[in-house]
Amino acid sequence: MRIGPEMLYLRAMTPFALLFLVATSLAAPCAAPSTSADVSASLTEAEAKFAELDVDGFNAASDRAFAALPCVSDKMTRALAAQVHRFKGLRAMIDRDPSLARQAFAASRTLEPGYSFPATLVAEDNPIRTEYAALDPAAGTLDNVPEPAEGALTFDGRDTGNRRPVTYPTVVQYVDAAGVVVHTAYLMPGQQMIDYPARTLPAVSAVDPLPPEKPKRGLNVPLLGGAGVLAIASGVMWGVAGSSYGRYWDEADPITDPAELKSLRGTTNAMMIGALGAAGGAVGLGVGSVVVSARW
Repeated sequence: MRIGPEMLYLRAMTPFALLFLVATSLAAPCAAPSTSADVSASLTEAEAKFAELDVDGFNAASDRAFAALPCVSDKMTRALAAQVHRFKGLRAMIDRDPSLARQAFAASRTLEPGYSFPATLVAEDNPIRTEYAALDPAAGTLDNVPEPAEGALTFDGRDTGNRRPVTYPTVVQYVDAAGVVVHTAYLMPGQQMIDYPARTLPAVSAVDPLPPEKPKRGLNVPLLGGAGVLAIASGVMWGVAGSSYGRYWDEADPITDPAELKSLRGTTNAMMIGALGAAGGAVGLGVGSVVVSARW
């Protein structure tokens, strides 16, 4: 079947055309492995059929390429991944799904930003060119996926540090520790990630709970009380010393008895010494009440 280039993107979509396009990325287990060269050869044939305006031939060749893709057993290159995305876009245009085409084209342009369709393949006035440039490849984002327990993941032939393109489609491959490609898939945005042995995080050990915080305590009451008692005692003794001192030197009623004078002098000295000692003790206990409270 042949059709003019201006109508390639308007071909009536068969009931299961779009379903097939997506389902090829979820194909059943492969009967036999294929290679990147097999996919490339089928896409080269599809390109020739597209240039010849042979839609049936293009569909058949692209179907073979997409069916072989999940069975690829060698590492794909960035250039081949870009080619796969371009032909996914062309096939989506044939099947009248411009939204899918724009996403696939943007994925291709992310990998090969300088590529443009040759005029021999897509005419300058063909709407395919408009859809090809519709989305900004720079708007694509990556999302982290679990690190493989062994081996590596590649996306579109690139090591992206275990980050998957999520805005546009991607070709993902899981390569085991021996360098063997175990799984290849074409994933659409939002499609579930392929199965692979992911590294598990070490179990978090139980942590003893922190001891309850001790309530903040005020001043040490017993020490503070002792300081108060000594302060009062110091005041009383100071008063007694002052009284006896005043009586000793009372000129209005002088004391002439030497024994009484000696007694007053002894009382004054004793009370002054006692008052000073009690005052010192009061100060010590007062400071101690603060220090003890702060430490305990």
